[in-house]
Amino acid sequence: MKKIAVIIIILIYLPGIIFSQTKVGTTQGEFLLISPSIRSNGMGQVGTALVDEYSFYYNPGSLGLYYLKDEFSITPWSGTNDMGGKFTYDHQSFSIPLLLKQYSKGKSIGISGVLSSNKYRNPKMEETDYNRVPTGRTIRFENFDYNISLGFGYSGLVEIGTGFSVKKFGEKVNINDYSTSYLAYDFGGIIRIPLGKYFQLSSSEKYNLILLPSIGFSYSNIDSKIKLDGDSYPFPKTYRTGFAVTCGVNRSASFGHWEIGTLVPAIEIEKTKGIKHISKYGVELGIVEAFYLRLGSKEVENISVSTWGFTINSGGIFKTILALKSTDPDKLNKTINFLANRLTFQYSMANYNHDSSYDNDPFRGFSIKYKLSRLN
Repeated sequence: MKKIAVIIIILIYLPGIIFSQTKVGTTQGEFLLISPSIRSNGMGQVGTALVDEYSFYYNPGSLGLYYLKDEFSITPWSGTNDMGGKFTYDHQSFSIPLLLKQYSKGKSIGISGVLSSNKYRNPKMEETDYNRVPTGRTIRFENFDYNISLGFGYSGLVEIGTGFSVKKFGEKVNINDYSTSYLAYDFGGIIRIPLGKYFQLSSSEKYNLILLPSIGFSYSNIDSKIKLDGDSYPFPKTYRTGFAVTCGVNRSASFGHWEIGTLVPAIEIEKTKGIKHISKYGVELGIVEAFYLRLGSKEVENISVSTWGFTINSGGIFKTILALKSTDPDKLNKTINFLANRLTFQYSMANYNHDSSYDNDPFRGFSIKYKLSRLN
């Protein structure tokens, strides 16, 4: 445990790296700082120490532990249609865990992968070319980001994840299908200590304590430059360090494991070239796996932006229905059991404080998840 403590202290105090400033007015790099995770947006954009289907964006290392959720997730759409009249943003992704090997006493090794697409369009960049026929044809500029991420994880006394991402991004102009594209790379790591497994709340073994501190770090947009007007400019290389604690109570029921309640406070420091360090704070409250409420704050150069959001999860709703039923579990409707434990639908929303310069329509998204049930 002393070695673990030393590693955590070193990670907390790893120095950030400050890079040269991007050319003012270039828009290619801006959209890479927009999080596709609605959960993260509701929590002040923390995410480096969290593990979910969006782990690859903030920390590919967190994706390494996604296999422990034992589910694959499809997000057909998430984003915002009109962020303060400035731009539109769309995200689609497919996340899947692949269990490599499971050992005795809860030890396992896994690999997880993500394919994702992000598109960003700024209406203010649209132009009209009067030299083409028909006259007044609009040129639309669109930034894109296609991501392939892989994460490798180990779960035992300590849970360790590491991973990397390869991103193809650039700009398209739809009037003549002209496009430029470049490659960038992300890597990161995460350490979690499942302390809750060492505590028992009831002699009947029905309730268990969830206590899971985690620390993560990542380095994004490495080795990438884009050429504009014959000149080459660096993209927003970003260094993040985050800490989070997941705590709560888990119940073992006839229909499976059921999280009665969870609380996830998280903090994060982000450093991007040309920008002073950004401090992020967030908290998430989970209620019976059905409802998740979030609050957060993001501080950039003495400017604070507050956030909030929520998620409605169908699986938790059906588990609540099963818990309230008084009939024999063996006679419960198989469809309800299936919707409670295997196939779930999730709707999420996040918003920024409308009194700030981040005034915008909310981020919204919809995900479909299927439980594979390969882990005990």
